[in-house]
Amino acid sequence: MRFLPYHLLGGKPNIIVDGSPNQDTILTLSHWPKNKTPEILKADLSVEIVFRYLENSEFRKDCEIVSNNHFDEDGLVSVYSLVNPEHALENRTLLENVARAGDFTWCEDRQAARIAYTLSAFADSKKSPFDRKLFSLPYRESCGLLYESVLKVFPDIIENTPKYNEFWKDPDELFERTERFFDRGDIKIEEYPELGLAVIQIKENFFGSDPRSLKAIIRDNLSLIPVYNRTKYFRIIFQYGKKFFLLYRYESWVDFISYPLLPRLDLGLLAESLNRIEKPSGKWKFEGIEDMIPSLKLTRCEESSIPFELFLSLTEDFFVQAKG
Repeated sequence: MRFLPYHLLGGKPNIIVDGSPNQDTILTLSHWPKNKTPEILKADLSVEIVFRYLENSEFRKDCEIVSNNHFDEDGLVSVYSLVNPEHALENRTLLENVARAGDFTWCEDRQAARIAYTLSAFADSKKSPFDRKLFSLPYRESCGLLYESVLKVFPDIIENTPKYNEFWKDPDELFERTERFFDRGDIKIEEYPELGLAVIQIKENFFGSDPRSLKAIIRDNLSLIPVYNRTKYFRIIFQYGKKFFLLYRYESWVDFISYPLLPRLDLGLLAESLNRIEKPSGKWKFEGIEDMIPSLKLTRCEESSIPFELFLSLTEDFFVQAKG
């Protein structure tokens, strides 16, 4: 098979991986919500679906074109696996972990994390080795060119990952630093299995009196892969002093099938409860269950006037009552 950019499909029969089909798609291999992937092929990651497709000749389609409408790690390794099936199957576990690191932010293989970091850097206009003009194009065009560019070098990235350390070195060091934070007890996780909830608490004043949002502090100081490697739950609270927020992980947005997940609940009512006791300088807002990784967060200011213990208690009560 060969890759063709999504916007150039132009009536050609195609197989779509990871994203959404168009009117000429004859087979979809995607974990996106409401996908039309055959039930027997379904899996948590799109690349896992692709490998099941390659193993099941009964589903094989007489089609030479594969495409995707967006660029990310799961999409790239899914396309690569159809374009270069023999090499992909030889590296199946590694590629599945690359997709897992990129999409779900956890993985069982350090090399896979480094490859995912490299792919992320390649898609970043400030870090990419590709011509900067690529990123000034409309997204549909830059996406197609990015696929074509990365597919050419991806076999070498797989076989010679250390060679690309300039692209994965910084996030890899952050990975190491985050592991040390856990080892020293500077970050702790408390789980509530009956609620499918994990609370990640960062030692108070550990990062000093950073005036930014907690999301910005986490982005610059932590790697989420070591965090999410430590919990299987998809309702997550991050807390650092008077800064905290609740999010639903990406796994709860896709068609996840490994085991049943507790449903995403609209946290708008919880936001209303919090706003009744929050000081007027702040307002709690939920981004919406349709977002890929929606959060319930404080707006207008960064620190809440609500004690974290009360926030946690109200959150627990909300989930318990909703469950009942």
